[in-house]
Amino acid sequence: TDRVPVVILMGDGLPARGDQAGFYRFMENNQEYIDRALQQARLLRQKHILFSFYQFMDERHLWRDYADDMARRITASAGGTLYRIESPATMALSLMTAYDRLRSAVLE
Repeated sequence: TDRVPVVILMGDGLPARGDQAGFYRFMENNQEYIDRALQQARLLRQKHILFSFYQFMDERHLWRDYADDMARRITASAGGTLYRIESPATMALSLMTAYDRLRSAVLE
C-alpha cells in the first residue's frame, strides 16, 4: 500500500512513422499510434496510475506543433504531467524536479 504505480514516457518529439519527405502525411501515417497512446493514457487515469511525459524539445523542426499537441493530448488523457526538456544536459535536473513533485503528490 505504500507504493504508487508510475509510468514515465520519454519522447523525442518525432513521429513514429514518417520523415521529412512524408511530412504532409505524418498524421495519417501515425494515426494508429496516436489512437493507441490516447487509449492507454485513459486506462492509466482510470487505474489511478501516475503519469509523467518527458518531451525533448530539440531537433524537432517540422514536427514541433504536431509533437506539442500530441504530448498535451496524451498527458491530459492520462491526467498526468508534461515536462519539456530543452536539452539532454538539463535532463537530470528535470528528472529530480519531477521526482520531488511525484513524491509530494503521493505523500499528500
